[in-house]
Amino acid sequence: MKASPSNNGNPTDDMSMEIEQKSRAYPIWIDKRRAVDNNSRPYDWFVSEDLPTNDKDPKGLLFVKVLKCSSSTGAGVTLRIQDGLSKRLNQPNQNQTALAHGTCFAHYDHATARKLGFEKRNPSQSFLWSIVREPAQRTLSHYFYFGVSRRNDTATEDSILSVLKNPRKLWLGQNFQSKYLDLPSQNEQSSSSTERIINGYDFLGVSERMEESLVVLAMLAQIPLTDVVIFSS
Repeated sequence: MKASPSNNGNPTDDMSMEIEQKSRAYPIWIDKRRAVDNNSRPYDWFVSEDLPTNDKDPKGLLFVKVLKCSSSTGAGVTLRIQDGLSKRLNQPNQNQTALAHGTCFAHYDHATARKLGFEKRNPSQSFLWSIVREPAQRTLSHYFYFGVSRRNDTATEDSILSVLKNPRKLWLGQNFQSKYLDLPSQNEQSSSSTERIINGYDFLGVSERMEESLVVLAMLAQIPLTDVVIFSS
């Protein structure tokens, strides 16, 4: 997830990278919570919008919307999960009594996890997820969207290589996705941002494997596949 230039941090001289690789098998959310608290229920992360919440204790369905990482698709899926689960949990029960769950609180706007304070979230009352993308492809997409489409830059081989070698030209900086997703902690010196991200999220999808990622998301959150269906634009 995190790429570092091999020549003392200067990407303009040598584009070869050393990639820090981490892997994790994400458990089903309720199984993970019951390992901590046997009284946990499958949708404890469903927190009503009507209940008070604050930045010191983020709750609900939380999506970190990373720029040019299938973020609009992820936000749309988050909204459909919010809508579908809210409707199902508010259906009358066997006694024909409507359940007062309200609408699930969901976050899906562009902002870094650090700015949103998601490192302080309540793990027993939240589901935190995001989507990552191959870094070079994400940078190119960022360049064509902001540089070419919005600033009317001329896309040439030299200009593209210049951005890839020096992403700060688009205010990106190195390790853009890691910085966007990082969940800071008091012990930042004892762990890498990659470790904090891998261990701090309930799920990370992969843009290049979107269909498979959404199937896994449905499995982990214990929701029907109809909540995560997407159609190509």
